[in-house]
Order: sequence, then structure tokens, then C-alpha cells
Amino acid sequence: MPRFALQDKKVISSEGLISAIAELALARGADLHKLLRGTGIFSDDLLDPHSRFSHHQLMRLLAQYQGQFPHPDAGFLLGQQLLNELGTVGQALLSAPTVGDSLRMLQRLYQHIAPLVHVRYHLYQRQVHVFITPTLAPESKATELLMQAYSSAFYALLKRLSQGYPHCHFDFACKRPRHMYEFEHNLGTRLRFAQPVYKWSFAASMLRCTNDNASLLRWQRLQSQPRCESPPYFIDALCQLLSRQPHLSLAALAQHMAMSPATFKRKLKEHGWRFSQLQQQQQTLRAVYLLSIRDKGNDYVANRLAFYDTPNFRRAFKRWTGLTPSELKESMSL
Repeated sequence: MPRFALQDKKVISSEGLISAIAELALARGADLHKLLRGTGIFSDDLLDPHSRFSHHQLMRLLAQYQGQFPHPDAGFLLGQQLLNELGTVGQALLSAPTVGDSLRMLQRLYQHIAPLVHVRYHLYQRQVHVFITPTLAPESKATELLMQAYSSAFYALLKRLSQGYPHCHFDFACKRPRHMYEFEHNLGTRLRFAQPVYKWSFAASMLRCTNDNASLLRWQRLQSQPRCESPPYFIDALCQLLSRQPHLSLAALAQHMAMSPATFKRKLKEHGWRFSQLQQQQQTLRAVYLLSIRDKGNDYVANRLAFYDTPNFRRAFKRWTGLTPSELKESMSL
């Protein structure tokens, strides 16, 4: 039976995002009991290193935090705090010999460090592209907060490892915000909005940058420690399957998850998703990668995505993203 965690299964450690929310809220004068109300999380749980929480509890906590701190910098401050709340994992990331070593560990452990997203790395023509796909329900109001937090944490990690201000490009699916200062202050000026996907990009040469604060002994010790890696979130597990086998039908995907089609559809609905939404999301990711990163033509992409003809693909891509393939390429070149 495949390993995955449904939204009510308690697999998430308080170390990381949950602790970051609590610490930041306390630092800003919040009432911790009020913040935790309705989440099923209690203050004593945050002190117990063995406590585990569900994705549903984390989503409720994010909603509470967002409701109490509806400020433009709330997500970015959360990301900066997150880097300080990762415990031994954070120590390992910051003591790695090179930026590449740290990011390889981040790639392996992202489900522990950054729940509620699916992450895919691509290295092509001396550029690293990190596609970040939210696994929150499509209608969730916490998506932008979460993406700001993870973008801020990622850029803060790169800055601390490289001892500088690395050239990193950030693509956001949201519209250009009214408050640009927070984005530029925390992420720099290489920003694009109203894009079909969330993406971070930087030069591959940065992977070879040595970490001036590296500790080889600490790095080796932390690498050798056994890790309790939690199973992937249900939606993340589905994204992984569809990224490897993009043409799976609903029935085939249900079989992979050891469920009947009816049970599978019910579980998707409980998580706020429909199969068509999940399928479209993964098709959009593949199309954007092939068109904008690999610079492939419409005929090639239509064939790879199993469309019968190119005009049908162009219409579908416009429906998915609001852009034609040529408009996407133009926006990426700006």
C-alpha cells in the first residue's frame, strides 16, 4: 500500500512552520491561546518534541495567523522566522559545504520543511528552476501567505549560504500587489506576477558557491543522524505520481492509491480538490516548462501532452493560464 498522509493524519512535527507561526505571533504580542483556538493544537503540544500534527491543523493555524495579522509583511516575516525554527535540519542546511549540498538536502526533505507544497527542480542550460505547486485547496485564501513565506525563507537561506545578495528570479501566480515594498525588500527586484506557476530561478553556478560558515564535522554528523521523514501529504503524493505518469486516468490513479474510484473521488473532495483540477495543474506545469524553459514549439508540446492537434492545445493552454503559448514566452523574456 502506498505511503501518504491524509489531511487528518498527524505526521507533522512542531519543528518548522508550526513553531515559526507561534514564535512570530508571540513576538508580535498575540495571545497564543487565541491563536490556537479551534485548531486542536495546545500550547503544551508545542513544547513536546514528540508531538505530531495534521495538515488540517496546520491549515487552520495558517488561517488563524492570517486573520490576526492581515499585514502585507506577514508572509515574509513568517519565512524569515521559519529558517530559525528548523532545528537540526536547519543546522544541517546552514552548515553544508556548498549551496548545492544544502539545496540537495532541501530537495530531499522538503515535505518535512515545507508542508502543503509540491516541489520540482529542473537544471537546464546553466539555470536552476524550482517549481513550487501549492497543495492547498485551489480556493484556499492562505496560498499567497504560504508562497510568500516559503519564497522569503528560500531567499534568506541563499543569502546566508552565499554571504551576499544572489540573483534570484521569483514568479508569482498572484496579481501585482499594491504593496510592492515588502516583496522587493524581502526578495529583491527580479519579480514577475500574474504568471501561470510559482517558480524560483537562479544561475546554476551558485550551486558551487562555498559556504563560509560551513562546518564539515557538523555537516557529517547531522548527515549521519537517522531522520524520521513523514510520508507525503495525499495531494503531494498525487502530484508526484502525475509528474511521472501524466496520462493516468482517475481509475488508474485510484488504483495506485489502493482505493476504489468512488473512495478516491470522495477523498479528493474532502481535501478540496477535483481530479480535473489536479490534472489541469500538472498539465499546466509540464506545458510551461516545455514552452518557457526548453523553448519548445507548440507542435512538440501538444504531442507531449497527448493533444490530438496543435490548435486544441493552444485553446486549452489559454483556458488554463489566460495566456496563449506565444504570450507566455513573451512574458518570460521580459
